[in-house]
Amino acid sequence: MGGVKGFSYYGVAVLALLGVGLVAACTAPSQPAPSGQEPSAQAPAQTPAQAEVAGKPKYGGTLVVMGDPTGQGADYHSTTSISMIEAFSNIHATVLELSPDDRVTVRGYLATSWQVSADGKTFTFKIREGLTTHKGKPFTAEDVAYSVYRMVERPGRVTGARTGCLRAVVKRVTAPDPTTVVIELKEAVASFIPCMTNPYLAIQPKYVVETVDRENRIMQPEEIDGVG
Repeated sequence: MGGVKGFSYYGVAVLALLGVGLVAACTAPSQPAPSGQEPSAQAPAQTPAQAEVAGKPKYGGTLVVMGDPTGQGADYHSTTSISMIEAFSNIHATVLELSPDDRVTVRGYLATSWQVSADGKTFTFKIREGLTTHKGKPFTAEDVAYSVYRMVERPGRVTGARTGCLRAVVKRVTAPDPTTVVIELKEAVASFIPCMTNPYLAIQPKYVVETVDRENRIMQPEEIDGVG
């Protein structure tokens, strides 16, 4: 016990000395600049007018994308790399999404609401009205229906590597009017709604992907368009 007490006394003394040194270092006055050396210049203060301009966003300009680091091209439905989500999620939108607040709650993105039939095999989504793509093209439920069908059937060169949760269960997709999409399943599947939040299942405009499918070719970067 005596040894322990002696150790603690010495420890307190050492800590006290260290504390004094730290306080002295923190409170030491700043030293003047060496003789013949000017102190560092301060940035000139902004005028109220300059501060107001600096605080406002500047519109316009050109976004330059330097190549495709994954080599997967411009067709988002053929994407398998998570790095492509970072770019395409700003261009394309999913029907549903997970709330960023808890990453659990499902909420509408392109859809404003949805209903499921009593047998759990038919889902009806109401799509937002008045949507236009980044290039100013009208966007309706028909665009959504075509993209979902495309991810199920994988026409042309589309691989659909990340669309399995749709391909495995979807039987038919229709757009009975400009704001309604009806998706019929082969059987009731509890995971279908979470599947629709998958960021790989984003919707591309029909006018773009239908042309690519018909011509059986790879989409070009200048053709990219979306409503994300």
